[in-house]
Amino acid sequence: MDLSRKLLTPIQLIILVVIFLVVILFLLLRDNKSENLIDIMADSTVSWKIPDFNSIPPGEERDMILYGRDLISKTCNIIGPRATDSLMRYAGNNLVCSNCHFDAGMRYASYNLVGVTSRYPQYSERTKETETIEMRLNDCMQRSMNGKPLPLDSREMKAMVAYLEFISKDVPKGYRVKGEGIHDVPPLGREPDPVKGKEGYNRFCSTCHGGSGEGAEYDQLLPGVIKYSVPPLWGNDTYNNGAGMSTSAMAVKFIYHMMPFDDKNSLSLEEAYDIEAFVNSQPRPEFKLQ
Repeated sequence: MDLSRKLLTPIQLIILVVIFLVVILFLLLRDNKSENLIDIMADSTVSWKIPDFNSIPPGEERDMILYGRDLISKTCNIIGPRATDSLMRYAGNNLVCSNCHFDAGMRYASYNLVGVTSRYPQYSERTKETETIEMRLNDCMQRSMNGKPLPLDSREMKAMVAYLEFISKDVPKGYRVKGEGIHDVPPLGREPDPVKGKEGYNRFCSTCHGGSGEGAEYDQLLPGVIKYSVPPLWGNDTYNNGAGMSTSAMAVKFIYHMMPFDDKNSLSLEEAYDIEAFVNSQPRPEFKLQ
């Protein structure tokens, strides 16, 4: 028997190994396609567009979408401390989602929510796991709202997802939308100074948010009104120290680009950094993962 005809040459072995590795890589990419889609499509954007709510025909779908919108804009009244049914008090403070996500998440160039369902599932650096949109919502419930998770099968969770899916319906899966989010700010080049930040807060912020960060309340005689016209920034009735707004990365650019509310983009970069350092050095609830 001529063994030279039976044994593979080194070149043939290399070719077989390469083919094997290519097949394995293809299978891995196929299995993880849904999770990696956001990375693959990260450079693709679509134009900003808000769907017409009047186009939704009467019925359960419309009811759920509009209920979801109410949950974003009237959070504390429906699933917070002001809910009439104590079993519905999932949020632990009297903030509303719209305090950070202006116009129920529909304002251009802000922490908006248009297109958000098109980017999930998504890997979270904070939790070190791939999150569904429901997981992300409950992340906010436990951090920004200082509360506890909504049951995944609850009407409230389904309504919020229905609302987010509706305002995101013109954004293809894995795409981003123009006008999404707030532009990053450059590094300060020094440590932020909370002492200067207190001066800046008193000058630019206290008129609306109060000298002690307590916010401002609506006239509670008005029917159906939420508690705060201006949200508190520290104390027991605000976001906890696990919320995105408790971090410099999220809060500084929000302050710099979006505040003061009636005079946006009037702060210097130094003022924004220093004010954030002051505000987030103040007492607030402790995050407790549930």
